[in-house]
Amino acid sequence: MRRLLFGQRGAAESKAPIIITLIVIGILVFLAYKFVPIKWRNMKFTDELQDLLNINYSRDYKEAARGAFNEYTMREKILNLAKQHQIPIKDPDRQMAVEWPERRIFTVTIDYEEVIDLPLYGPYVWPFHIYAEQDPHSGKGV
Repeated sequence: MRRLLFGQRGAAESKAPIIITLIVIGILVFLAYKFVPIKWRNMKFTDELQDLLNINYSRDYKEAARGAFNEYTMREKILNLAKQHQIPIKDPDRQMAVEWPERRIFTVTIDYEEVIDLPLYGPYVWPFHIYAEQDPHSGKGV
C-alpha cells in the first residue's frame, strides 16, 4: 500500500486517481453498512410473512377447527413476526391491513418507514410497501 501511494515512477504521475478511488470505495462500503441490514431484514420478514400466510390446513387442522385462522388472529401473528424482525410498525391500524374476504384467501398490506441517519445528509426515510397474499392452493393435497 505504501509503495502504491508513495512510489516513484516518474515526475508526471499523480496519486489523485487512486486516492479518489479509495475514498469512493470507502463511501460505498459505509452506505452498504447502513442500508444492507435493513433491506435484509425486510426480505426475511417478507419471506416469513408469506410462509405464515400459506397455512397448511391439513397439518394445522386442530387450530383451524377452533377458528384460530381469522383476520384478528392472523393480525396478531403478523405483529409478533414484525416485532421478532424489528420492523417498525408503530400504528398497526393505519400501517397494516389484513383481509380475508369471503373466507377465501388472506391478503396483507403493510406500509412502514425505516429512518437511516447519514452524516452530512441527515436522516433518510426509506419507505417500504409489502403486499402478500395466501396461495389459493396452499394446504391442499395435490
